[in-house]
Amino acid sequence: MEFAASEPRNITIVPRQDSGVALAGGTLANRLAILATAFVIAFSCFWSTAKFDVGVHEFALFQAAPDEPFYLSVAADTPLSLDYRFTSRILIEALRAAGVTSFDWIALAYQAIFPPLAFLAAFIAARCLSSRTITRLTLALLLCLAFDILSGSSQVVANPPPAIAVADFIGKDWLFRPDLWSCFPIFRRPEPQVSFCFLFLYLFGVVHSLGSWRPRSYRFVCLATPFTCLIYITTGLIALLVFGMASLTAGLLYRRPVWKWFIPSLIITAAAYALAFAGASSQAASATTVFATHLPTLRPSMLWSALGITLCVFAAWRHNGRLHPRLCLAFIFLLVPFFALNQQILTGRAI
Repeated sequence: MEFAASEPRNITIVPRQDSGVALAGGTLANRLAILATAFVIAFSCFWSTAKFDVGVHEFALFQAAPDEPFYLSVAADTPLSLDYRFTSRILIEALRAAGVTSFDWIALAYQAIFPPLAFLAAFIAARCLSSRTITRLTLALLLCLAFDILSGSSQVVANPPPAIAVADFIGKDWLFRPDLWSCFPIFRRPEPQVSFCFLFLYLFGVVHSLGSWRPRSYRFVCLATPFTCLIYITTGLIALLVFGMASLTAGLLYRRPVWKWFIPSLIITAAAYALAFAGASSQAASATTVFATHLPTLRPSMLWSALGITLCVFAAWRHNGRLHPRLCLAFIFLLVPFFALNQQILTGRAI
């Protein structure tokens, strides 16, 4: 058997540049997305103040919400104490210590600092859902604007808001009366923008520790839970609802060893809330109105919540009733508005 000898050929190996080009393009797109998002947030922070300044030729506070100056002045005039307005007043005390006493400069400082911090916290929380930068930026924006997009009560998104038409159609004003907002809550000073910074990080800790069991992360969540008494009551109660339901589900349904940390954390948290609301500042008129009318204020749409719960049930049915921990956490988050509605029924009838 003979083999025909072929002529030698010069073979040149050219390294592929596709992956490098794709990586460089992805990095550039991520940087552009970050810069664009930062510009949008910065523009939103200063747009209302700049608009008022140009209109009247005077630097002054332009309130986005009608009651914003009242609550900001209450925070400025009330001494710092360990209650549910503690985090709202930290920046005021720091500015006064630095010699800044102007009400306008204090209001501007809140608008310049806390919305970007809240968005950064939401960006960290979005890590639970995606690792891609652009996707996380999108999810962070949706987290910050969830109330405006889903509630139907934002006069910024639609005027008149759809929630008014729903309330008029049903005819139960005391039950479905919308909580109208003329601004984005993340830009409302001092709350809820300050508490959002804590809430997003706290919820990230809950999902990160219980979505895939991480005992060390769960211990940090338990240690942070008592401090929810120092953030705004409406936001703190949402954090407690999620923590309590998620911990009970992890312990009872998935047999996670949460009890060693959950029970002491619950006891310490109850004591912390009792001490915080026993103070004189929590009994003032400006504080008691919160418990009568806005507990809690953050109200996602009941329709969206019901739709989400239906999708969770369908996903569980497709997996023959097996519930992944993350699916259970999604179900828990969607249950929070139903607790809010029950409270609204009681206080709506009372007032």
